Amino acid sequence: MESKIRAQSDMYHRMENANFKKSPKDRLTSNYIETRIDILNGQWETFNKVHEQLISEVSDADYAELDYFNEDFYTKTEDLYADYKTELKASLEKCTRVPTKTQDTCRICKKKHHSLLHSTTTNVQFNNVKVTTQSNSNNAVAATATASDENDQTNITTCFSNNKSQVLLATALVKAETNNGSFMTLRSLLDQGSQASFITESAVQLLGLKKETSKSVIFGVGRAE
Repeated sequence: MESKIRAQSDMYHRMENANFKKSPKDRLTSNYIETRIDILNGQWETFNKVHEQLISEVSDADYAELDYFNEDFYTKTEDLYADYKTELKASLEKCTRVPTKTQDTCRICKKKHHSLLHSTTTNVQFNNVKVTTQSNSNNAVAATATASDENDQTNITTCFSNNKSQVLLATALVKAETNNGSFMTLRSLLDQGSQASFITESAVQLLGLKKETSKSVIFGVGRAE
């Protein structure tokens, strides 16, 4: 029993001394932090197993005398585990957070979206911007916005459709090579306007591909990051 209690104390100090903040900043990647979380979870799982063995083996007399139980060493270790894991998860969130800030604002309503995405069905006079809409029998709406200031005037025309219809996307069946050299048939989505290619996490796992960290900025409609 004494050897198991020493093992528990050793595990506590290993968790306590694993200060990932001392690592160089270039090392604090999402993969590194995820590995630290896996190691921490493994240490906590081992600690729990040994604790259950101690509970099943200890006598009433030893339970009252041993510092391990008197000082509630289990709760002390549990608090250390929870605090450390919280720090790791917070750091992981900072590494994987996708920036959403954009400097583009709508000329019509001044909100954070592109002017072409502004939808309206009425005449509006707002901050020197006048919007006029027209509709036809096909429920298509054309909006013309005129934004003016002291120096220039800008006209923006946007078309919307109020009809709810099915949209067919271009797809293709392609043969993708797995990590062992075999081939699997996957369905791909073709986007003629895209400047990059993407793959889903499920396809990566299915093909057994190795992932590499890459810092990229992706712009969507309206140049929103």
